[in-house]
Amino acid sequence: MMHALDKLAATLLQTTYPGVRLHYFSWPWYAMVVALYSLFVFFDEIPKDRRVIFSKGSRWRPIQVMALHLGFLAVLVCGLQACAPVAHYLPEWMTHEFDDLEGYLSVAGCLVFVGIASIAGAEKLILGARRSEGDGSLQ
Repeated sequence: MMHALDKLAATLLQTTYPGVRLHYFSWPWYAMVVALYSLFVFFDEIPKDRRVIFSKGSRWRPIQVMALHLGFLAVLVCGLQACAPVAHYLPEWMTHEFDDLEGYLSVAGCLVFVGIASIAGAEKLILGARRSEGDGSLQ
C-alpha cells in the first residue's frame, strides 16, 4: 500500500512540476518532521502546572486545538513540498552546504528552519490565547 502511495505522490509531483527532477518521496522523513514539530509546539503542555493550551482558561477546546494544529501541519507539509522545486531556482551560494561544517547546513536550509520556527511560534501564540473574564474576548 505504501509503495502505491509513493508512486501516486511522485506522479502528482511530476505532473505539477514537469521540468523538475524528482527525488524519492520519503514518507518517514515527513513523519519525523511532523512529529518533531508537534513535540516542539506541545512540549510545555506535558507538566500539569505549566499547561496553557489545554488549561481551563484556554479559549480553545481540545478538538479545536487539534483542528488548528492539523491546519498548521498542512501548511508545514505543503511548504516542505514546495522547497524542492524552489531550490532549483535559487543561486548556488544559497543551496551549497558550508564547507567548514559537518552535515547539510546551507543558507536555504537555515531559512527553512527559521520558517518552521516562525510557523511554530505563530501556532503557539494563537493556541495560547486566553479567555478574558467578562466579554469572552482574547487577552
